[in-house]
Amino acid sequence: MKKNKILLLIVSLLILTSCGFKALNQKGENIIFFNNIEVVGDPRITSFIKNNIAIISNEKSANKYDAKLEVKKKKNVKIKDKTGKTTRYTLSLILNLELVDIQKNKIQKTFTQNEDYEIASVHSTSIENENSAIKIIIERLSEDIINFLTLTMRNK
Repeated sequence: MKKNKILLLIVSLLILTSCGFKALNQKGENIIFFNNIEVVGDPRITSFIKNNIAIISNEKSANKYDAKLEVKKKKNVKIKDKTGKTTRYTLSLILNLELVDIQKNKIQKTFTQNEDYEIASVHSTSIENENSAIKIIIERLSEDIINFLTLTMRNK
């Protein structure tokens, strides 16, 4: 009985240690280096996204790129009440990413994220709701871009 438990423990450890799992974003990994990040669009939104993706930039990487981020913000009416007054908006951010390396090879990708927010009876609360929706979208876009860059550069 005791030998079976020990054998089961050893087999379990061997299976778990050789599963091949590797974290997607490992710190210290040399995935990409941005020589320059050019941004076009709302300065507040683009600066947040630029700072979020610049975190993965590492000078020791062999993949050196110039990046261009172009952000477009759209606000569409989602729900109106019986009187025709808007009660909910859908906020969309569309980000076009263009990477150009030293040999002028281009990688282009478009990312889109949406978030709804309520219109409150107090205008300042409506603005807070919109800003909160923008922050959520920025975080999602940043994660999407980082995952795309990580997977693209690993498979290169």
